[in-house]
Order: sequence, then structure tokens, then C-alpha cells
Amino acid sequence: MFQVVNTIKWLKLVMGMKSKPFTADSPLPSDVWLKVDNFSLTVFDDPFEVKLGDNYAVSIIINQAVDIDSRTAQLALTFGYLCQLCSSLCVGDRG
Repeated sequence: MFQVVNTIKWLKLVMGMKSKPFTADSPLPSDVWLKVDNFSLTVFDDPFEVKLGDNYAVSIIINQAVDIDSRTAQLALTFGYLCQLCSSLCVGDRG
């Protein structure tokens, strides 16, 4: 907290800000007054963590592709079995 107060005092000194005398008619002074025209914040992540996240995402995509292939194959087998079962039942009813 002291570093923040010291920084504010330093900024006032560097910017040449002088405090106005306080009278009964003057408004209460603000503690801090900042005017920002442009603000930019850049956050960098550790390259190892970025690579780790990329590898994790790729492994999830590959696992999902394998799961889709196995489910599609299982669905095809089940559908074929049901078609054979239905056609044998339908043929049996006619005969």
C-alpha cells in the first residue's frame, strides 16, 4: 500500500501537480485522479504451457475421431443385424 501512495506522490511531483488551497466552498479533493487515453495490457504465457495445452487439445480431437469411427462401425453392425432380423421376420410372416 505504501508503494502505491509513494507512486502517486511521485507522479504528482513529476507532472507538476500542485494542490489547490482548500476553502469552505471548494469540493472535497479526490484521493487519486487518473486520466487514461489509451491502455494496453499484454499477458504472455509460458511457452511450455502453451505447447502443453495445444497437445492436450490435439489429443482430445484425435480421441473424439477414434470414438466416432468406432461408434459408426458399431451402428453399422447393429443396423445390419436389425435389417436381417426384420427381413427374416417379414419373410416368415408371409410364408
